[in-house]
Amino acid sequence: DKPPLNFSDSEFAYLMAVGTLASAAGAFLYKVCFREISWHLLFVCSIIMSSALSASQLILIYGMNRSWGISDIWFALGDETINNVVGFIISMPMLVLMSKICPKGVEGSVYALVTSLQMVGGSVGGTFSAYATSGYGVTLHDFSNLGRLTVVTSTVKLVTILFVPLLPNRPEAAREGAKTSLFGGFLLLTALFGGLAWSLGAAINKLLHTPDPHLL
Repeated sequence: DKPPLNFSDSEFAYLMAVGTLASAAGAFLYKVCFREISWHLLFVCSIIMSSALSASQLILIYGMNRSWGISDIWFALGDETINNVVGFIISMPMLVLMSKICPKGVEGSVYALVTSLQMVGGSVGGTFSAYATSGYGVTLHDFSNLGRLTVVTSTVKLVTILFVPLLPNRPEAAREGAKTSLFGGFLLLTALFGGLAWSLGAAINKLLHTPDPHLL
């Protein structure tokens, strides 16, 4: 069995600091290198790269990096850097798209709505992740199926490629043919409040059915 990672508090702080700097680097790279690239191509390539980088966690999980002479913390720092750069490169076109289609005078409201959707999406994703983790039997003391779980979560990211054609291919096309859609607004609100309600319900159900360790 390979030894645990045992990262210290300071090493976790280094990972967070490096991640923040890498996000800024991602924004700079988008402005300098990727701003004129087709959005469809950029998204597809970024999603594939993000999936591959997520799968690279298998190297850390099975300790292969040690056989290459790379310590766990240095491998994690490199992985965090590349993931954050790619993540911000994906985020930048969405921010540009939001600025292009946002009606004048309601910029703050649109930004708050987009942020809320991102938060709800993160909560729903976290709930699905909790179910997947429980389904594979991964706990704080049993990581035997962590590799399989990593393969599944990395592969699921590729599903988002199917939605890329729904986006405009360039920033200038964001305003072309833009119109108000009541059905689109209904879907947006349904996704927002439905996702939030489902995520909260799943969390409450989990709390109610989790036995209190002090009563065992």
